[in-house]
Amino acid sequence: MHDKDTTRCAECGRSCAAVNRRRPVGDAFREKRYCSKHCYNESRRKRKEAFRESTKPCKQCGQPFGPGERKQSEFAKRQFCSDRCWADAQQNTIESLLQKLKIDPSTSCHLWTGHKSHHYGVSKLAGRNITVHRAISEHFRGPVPDGLQLDHTCGAKLCCNVDHLRVVTARENSLAATSNNMAARNHRRVKCPLCGGPYSAFPNGIRYCKPCRHAQQMRYQRKYRAAKRNQQE
Repeated sequence: MHDKDTTRCAECGRSCAAVNRRRPVGDAFREKRYCSKHCYNESRRKRKEAFRESTKPCKQCGQPFGPGERKQSEFAKRQFCSDRCWADAQQNTIESLLQKLKIDPSTSCHLWTGHKSHHYGVSKLAGRNITVHRAISEHFRGPVPDGLQLDHTCGAKLCCNVDHLRVVTARENSLAATSNNMAARNHRRVKCPLCGGPYSAFPNGIRYCKPCRHAQQMRYQRKYRAAKRNQQE
């Protein structure tokens, strides 16, 4: 038998007859690598043992871990040694939050591009849900005092630029010039929208229109007196 018709067994190294096996695709041929079924099974057993003893480092903690009961394809895709390391890797950090900010060159606002809720950027940090602008402000400037809030001086609720944030009370935040809620709109009014008269104020600071209040009281008095006369009749 010619040398080109013989090959060496991949397991025992002995020469064996070359048996060509046609591949499913194309006309290429492959030579038989083992001289017997025993050598094939022995080689397969050794590969399995080597696979079971193989390890690779965890992407999160760095500790080596093995395949366990997983298949070779599953172990090749796995990057973490446990579900806990996988969960820890999913946690956001300040660096990951900063990567999701987009700078607007016209306003210098650092706009959040991630998840939003009630027009504010929100995310999960250290196991709790928090607004992104508050998390970034506390990272660079320290915690916000109790009872105080952060106000966006630029008016953009998605902005996380610490230069555009100021610490204010809840009332100041609600009545800020950039706010568009009902309380802020009423606070910016200087004249009564009904009669155009100036506002007066109670000792507690609540404003009211004196002519409109007087007219309302007169209407109530007339209605009350009419109802009383109807009862007497």
